[in-house]
This record gives sequence, structure tokens and C-alpha cells, in this order.
Amino acid sequence: LGMAWFPWCFASFWWAVRRRDRASLALAAICVAMVLTAGGGYYPFYLLVSLSALMIVALLSSHRADRWPKAQRAIAVAALGVGLAAVTLLPLADGYRYTVRDAGQDLDQRFSQPIRYALINYVVSQPAWFNTEILGSAGGWNWFYIGFLPVLAALSLTPLALSRRHRRPALIGVAVLALVILAWHASKFAPVKYIYDWVPFLYTFRFPNRLLVLATSPLIVLGGIGLQSLLLDLRRWGRGFVAVVSRKDGGPAITGVSIKHILDVALIVVLVLTLRDVYSINKVFAFAPRPRNPKPNTALTWLKNYDPDLYYTNIGGGTIYWDWTPAAYEMEMPIINFEYGRHVATSDQQHGEGSPFVATPKYMLALPDQPRPENAEMIHDFDGVGLWYLPDALPFAFSAAPAELQPYASLNRQDASALKARLDGPNSVVVTGAPGTAGDQLVVLVSDYAGWRLLVDGRPAEITSANYYLGAVMPPGEHTYTFVFSPTSHYAGLGISLLSLLIALGLMWADSSFRLARSRLEAAIAQSPSASSAD
Repeated sequence: LGMAWFPWCFASFWWAVRRRDRASLALAAICVAMVLTAGGGYYPFYLLVSLSALMIVALLSSHRADRWPKAQRAIAVAALGVGLAAVTLLPLADGYRYTVRDAGQDLDQRFSQPIRYALINYVVSQPAWFNTEILGSAGGWNWFYIGFLPVLAALSLTPLALSRRHRRPALIGVAVLALVILAWHASKFAPVKYIYDWVPFLYTFRFPNRLLVLATSPLIVLGGIGLQSLLLDLRRWGRGFVAVVSRKDGGPAITGVSIKHILDVALIVVLVLTLRDVYSINKVFAFAPRPRNPKPNTALTWLKNYDPDLYYTNIGGGTIYWDWTPAAYEMEMPIINFEYGRHVATSDQQHGEGSPFVATPKYMLALPDQPRPENAEMIHDFDGVGLWYLPDALPFAFSAAPAELQPYASLNRQDASALKARLDGPNSVVVTGAPGTAGDQLVVLVSDYAGWRLLVDGRPAEITSANYYLGAVMPPGEHTYTFVFSPTSHYAGLGISLLSLLIALGLMWADSSFRLARSRLEAAIAQSPSASSAD
């Protein structure tokens, strides 16, 4: 979904740096913030390179005296956009200290293609092309059909559009943007390959075929500018009328039809046919029914009714059933084998040598061929997917003797006293109970990630971590322990975002107030006696 905001960023950024008002800065920054908060890990980097290309063209096509003011406006858009997105970006940036990347570098850049091959993916109208492993790509997912007209117009009509001086900066900007993105998609070929070899970090950016989506909007704009230039030249070359013979009152009649009108109608027909073509080809993907798998709801509902406590579940065994995760989240059932992109750094220590205990699933839903403990007990079958009970799993929350929680100790299931635990939304775990034995320590099998806070009976208390899991000293008697995830980085980012939002609204309001005051002043001058006598 974040990809949809890139064209808005391209247009609004180009618009903002070339103007002098303040409202355009705010509107461009809002578009930038929408991309930054869309959740795509690569999007900020894609946006930085794309807007940098547009900025270079804007500066080079300007008078020397105008370059620094335009650079200042670009910096203002970037700063305000980052500020608006700070509530998302600051916790993510802070999280790099506590997380580890799972995916390795894609040294082969398997989905990369030469530019001439990449362009073919825009004009092939067969949906089977979506997963065709040809044209230099090691896999599919390179098909983004936009029709032959934009690509043909962009490639063949650009020289014609360059003849119009007032359009040159925009035309060059869009052409450079399209070329930069397509060259970036061809990352395993020169010249971008040399940049990747020079900066190996870039190999962490996988799936370069996604850049074909980004290149779509500048290609369409480039083709549109070319078509418009062609239409204007045809109008100039074909001034006059075409004689049309018709019959009127039983006799022939000659009517003159403007060539301009004929060209306009022809262009409208071409555009309508092109739109219909692109829609009909892509409809099979854009509106393909994707019903959710009913089996996850059936199985997880049955499991939650069977055991309503809080525990970890493994869905898939050695892999993960991705289409089961939505149902698990809706039912607030934690999935232990869900890892995507990054994992908490302390997870390595939790599973390392000398670890006294580790969180494991209480239940596993998987096919019979998946590995599982020898003492696993099958309790139900869901059309071939078995539900297995794993008796050695520790409770989600329990109390145990501190000596059993030290490194190189070995905490057994029978040494842990289970406590009642529940999730109170996505950011809170509530545990109720008393220590099994005097002096026991509370352990909650949630990683002690930076930002957790503890309340004991509503009063702040200190978290006592055990093997990098949440924990607390347990006073005698029954108490309620509420662990709340409330990181400082979130509130700092929220404050920055709110302040940036006020600045953006202020910029837009100031511009509207200025325009209103100016219009009133002009109206007053026009109605004054001195203005009348001067006329």
C-alpha cells in the first residue's frame, strides 16, 4: 500500500521545491510521511534516492541564485516529513540496538534484470508471465502490465517533447527518475553493480523487482508528456477543417469539421481503449477472490475452547503456516515460530549454552511428518493437520526458586508453579497469583525488550529479568503483576510527530491567511476613490 504514495511524493516534491509558498512544503512532507509510515523496510531508502535524483535535476535546471533556496526547501520537506513520521521511525531506529537481522545478503540479486528486459514486463499482456522465469531473472514476480502506449510514447516521443523549452526541466526530471529506478532494478549489471560492490550494505536490499512498481509512474508521466507534445504539434500542422459530405433535405451538404476536434476525439478514443486494456488484463490479479482459509479458525477456536489459558503455539512445525497467523492474532494466541526479517537479540542468549530454561510451545499444529518431541501427544486431527500437546513446555507465567533460574541451572516443568496470565491488548501482560514457595521469583515468557514497565497492584516496581525474560520479585500472598510495554522512544517520537503536525498545519494556515489578506487588500485598493480617479 505504501507504493501508492510514491507518485504523490514525486509530484508534490517537484512542485514544492519550485515554488515559494509554505503550504506546498507541508503537503509534500505529508506525502513523504505517508511512505515512511507505510511499513515497507526498503521504502525510505527508495524514496531518498528517487527524490535525490529529482532534486539534482531541479538544481541543475535553475539559475545559480535560485539553487540554494530550492535546496533549503528540499531540506525543509525532508525534515518535516521525517518529523511527521517520527512516531514510527524513532522506535524502529532504537530497535536496531536490540534486534538481529535474519535474512542474509542477496549477493546474486536474483530478481534483477537488464533495463531492456525490465521494460518488456510492462507490455506483455499474458498473466502467465507473472511467474515466468525468463529474461535474466531467477524467479517470477516481475510482471507489471501498463500497456504498450506509455512505454512506446516514453521511448519514442521524448525528443519531440524536448523541443518545448518550458517543459524541459519537468521532462528531464521524470526521464532521469525513470532511468535511475530502472538502472537500480538492474542492480546486478553495470553501472549499479559497481556501486553495490563498493557499498556491500546495499546487498541487504532484496527483491529489486519491486523497483519496477516505482518506475511505473514516471514512465506513464513521461509517455503522457510525449503524447501531449505530439498532439500539440499535430494541431499546429493540421490547422483548418475537413470537409464532411452529408445529405440534408434530400440534397448533399458540406460541413467543415475542425481537425483539432478530430485529433481530440482520436486521442480520447485511444486513451479509453488503453485504459480498458490495462484494466481488463490486471483485473484478474487486482480483484482476484482471496478467501481466507477456514481451517485455521476451526482449529484455533477448538484449541482455545479446549485450553483457554495463555500459552505459545507452533503452527506448521519446522516451517510456519502463514495463512494461519491472522486467525491467531485475532484470538490473541501467541505464535512462537513466527519470525520475519529480524529477531530480538537476546533470543540467541536465551537458547545458548548455559541457558537454564527457554520458552517452548505448549501445542503444535502440523502435518504428521514434522519433527516433534517423543512424548508429544496427539489430541485432535483437523483434516490431516494434527494438534499435538507438548507436556514439557513451561507455563507462560510461573514462579520458581531463584537458584533454578541462574545460568547453567536446569529448570524442569515440575519445578515451575503456574500462574494465571492473560494479554490485555497488544502491549500488556497481566499475571495474578502467589509464589509457589516463599522466596520464589516470577517469570513471564516474554523477552525483556527495552521499554517494559511493571506495576504490582497498580504501584510501580522493578523488573527482575531471568534469562532475558520478564520477571519480578514476588512478595508473599496473591498480587497482580501488570507488565506494560511503554518505550520512551514511542513517546519521544509521538511528541516530535505532533509538533511537526502543528508546524505543517501552521504553514498551510499562514499561506491561506496571507492569500486572504492579499485578496482583501487588492479589493480595497480597487474600490478606493484614488484608484477610480487614476482609471
